[in-house]
Amino acid sequence: MSKQNFFKTLNLTPKCATLLTNKKYIKIYQLNNNLLESLSDLVFSIIKKSINDPKNAAHYDLLKSTTTLEEFTLKTYNIAQFFVYRDYDIFIKIEDILKDIYYDLNIIDSNIIKGMEFTANLKNVQSDIPEAYANNPYLTDKVHSDIWAGEPASIINVFLYLAGDIQNNFLEILYPKKEENLKFSPQNQLDDYLEATEMLDLFSILDYTKQKGVLIFFDSLLPHRTRRDATQKQTRLSMDLRLLVQDPYENIYNHWLRPYIPSGKYWAFNTQKQLTYTSKLENELKILDPICKQKRLEYCHLANPYTNNLTKGN
Repeated sequence: MSKQNFFKTLNLTPKCATLLTNKKYIKIYQLNNNLLESLSDLVFSIIKKSINDPKNAAHYDLLKSTTTLEEFTLKTYNIAQFFVYRDYDIFIKIEDILKDIYYDLNIIDSNIIKGMEFTANLKNVQSDIPEAYANNPYLTDKVHSDIWAGEPASIINVFLYLAGDIQNNFLEILYPKKEENLKFSPQNQLDDYLEATEMLDLFSILDYTKQKGVLIFFDSLLPHRTRRDATQKQTRLSMDLRLLVQDPYENIYNHWLRPYIPSGKYWAFNTQKQLTYTSKLENELKILDPICKQKRLEYCHLANPYTNNLTKGN
């Protein structure tokens, strides 16, 4: 099943959202307020737990009285690192709300999506590039595709604006000037995002609405980057994840065999709500166990990250 078919089957008149941008390789929606509030409440509960985490002890006095996501983005603009505590059961609730959205958008009934990143990534992007991150070859302020950093070519990027300075600190997306130009976007890992600079003349910046609740689905081949304004004193809080149009266990390779996976991992796409992380894990192990036996693998590890740097950007 191709990524192109994914965009063809997306519901253009859902109840959960309003369609804002309709192009072959990208669809942009505005979530309704109730769904946005539900997601924001869950994200804020994660933020509150993170504030109390010992890893953020240096920022506790500054952040302990925070009551909203907007306040959080104002207080954290000059914090170089803030670690998010991964309460998996809360992330399951976030995933279940996303599944309600997916049903309404026809993603689930179309049976195109086979895998899904868990957990979703929360990004609190500073108005200036953190010094420790500036020389990263995969700096997201460079034009890039996630594929160029080694992600599978079969991914669909999902991005949601939650709070903060979205007008000055946003996701810039490039769209091909001619549809056939997309084939020139590399479909393999690069050593540095700058290697793909020459093909950028084939693309132009996509003009789209940037505000809280804007939900974006786009082909992973579309180049994009973080845009910041260092003169502003507020971060931008967003959520992103990736969907897979191929079975995540179709090819077992070294990524699944590491004893520690530092970020999210692609899980089988379960159309049913899981309610708890334990039930999600049990379901995944039922899928994974016979695959490991068939391929004579001694072990396969699921992601187990308790913290994640929240400041790198996207």
